[in-house]
Amino acid sequence: MSGGGRGSGAEPAAAVGRRPGTAAEPGGAVAPEVAGPAVTAVVVAESPVLGCLATLAPLLADAARAALQLVLVRRAAAWAVATAPGRAVLALAGEPPAGLADRLPAGVAIVAGEAGAAAGPAGAALVRAAAGRFGDGRVLVAGAAWPRLGAEHAAAALGDLAAGAASVFGPALDGGAYLVGLAEPVADLLLLPAGPAGLPRALELARGLGHEVGLLRHERALATPDDAAAFLADPLLAPELRAALAGA
Repeated sequence: MSGGGRGSGAEPAAAVGRRPGTAAEPGGAVAPEVAGPAVTAVVVAESPVLGCLATLAPLLADAARAALQLVLVRRAAAWAVATAPGRAVLALAGEPPAGLADRLPAGVAIVAGEAGAAAGPAGAALVRAAAGRFGDGRVLVAGAAWPRLGAEHAAAALGDLAAGAASVFGPALDGGAYLVGLAEPVADLLLLPAGPAGLPRALELARGLGHEVGLLRHERALATPDDAAAFLADPLLAPELRAALAGA
């Protein structure tokens, strides 16, 4: 199994192609036998505007945080395009800034919701709208706040779905999830679980639906100054992220 965690979900998956601590590149084609047809890739992100990434305010000024968020969104959008060509969607919480579409990889559809709609009922509605943009089929939902999101995560999730899992989760270090993969859309699971109780609740729901569940490896979000320090300590951090974290 590519994800290494299908079934009981008791243990996190083994690394899916890179050693822990290295920064994955967002693009890179997913193997055809894993990717298959009818996959929609949804990226959930806060709009890259002044006031975003508020938890990084002790580290970066408003304009620098907006620039950093644009880098994160652009990288995650590249991941979506590589994962699901022609079926990539950016679910944006907040109005997109002028010219955003021109700064993103070609082939990304934008579905915008109200500011702060990355979580809760509004977030669920936003992700459902994005996931349904291209009709039915398998769905991968991922967050832009995880800089190491890469092609190997998509390949592992799709591999688990191809092997019989009905849902796949990428656990986040805070107890939520950075990726949710579904063999078919399930409204109650079309949201990135957040907070310490988020993933346990999602796993309970998935298993209550009779799902065989896959787990990927844990990943760290870029959400706090401590997270930023951890990423900056990685010598393989992508140069554009290093520059953005430095406020360049």
